[in-house]
Amino acid sequence: MPNQAPHTPTPGFQIRPPVITKELQEAYNNIKKVSPKAMAILEERERKQQELELQKQNQLQDYTEVAWLKVLNQDLDKPQCPQVKLLKEWEDYQECCCYELEDETGIYYQYDWYWAMKESGFRWLKLLSTEDWDLLEKELWINWLKDFLNLKKEDDYRGCYNSETNEFEYEDEACYWSDSSTSPNYSWSWNLGYFNDKVKCCTDDNYKIFSVRCRLRD
Repeated sequence: MPNQAPHTPTPGFQIRPPVITKELQEAYNNIKKVSPKAMAILEERERKQQELELQKQNQLQDYTEVAWLKVLNQDLDKPQCPQVKLLKEWEDYQECCCYELEDETGIYYQYDWYWAMKESGFRWLKLLSTEDWDLLEKELWINWLKDFLNLKKEDDYRGCYNSETNEFEYEDEACYWSDSSTSPNYSWSWNLGYFNDKVKCCTDDNYKIFSVRCRLRD
């Protein structure tokens, strides 16, 4: 056998550590300052994109224009809240911000004032304000307003659910939140009665559960 030269291993490839210069350190420090701002911008863009997608999915395009208001033809439907509770007629449930209610006429939804404001903003809608309700009453009169709100028979006047007492109230009225507060715990609501031709503007506890009608934003 011929003589073979002993194998000499090839030295491994050595990665030299970078030389941290003063300029490189300053650039790194600047990146650390900019990153949170850049992340906040990206998060805001993502949030707006999600809002647009939800708007396409949830926003009712069928609205009626009254004067300058573009009012949705239906009350606010199922909320995004994951804790929404199904509440059958006269059944007691623990307090919640929004309810999926069921009676002999079907399923409908009501909200406390806080979640109504949050849900409408999330869908890029706006609760009717006291000024909006005044304008609707003035333009439509009471009978047309009731018809516009789909209040055509006594069963449509579902009243409201009081989450603090676990009781239904104002069973012969239709109660709607406005976006206007009178104090930290109370806001304006609008009630239409089945047995009269009047619209009442009241102040109610924000934790009461009312129906919600919205309009498109300006």
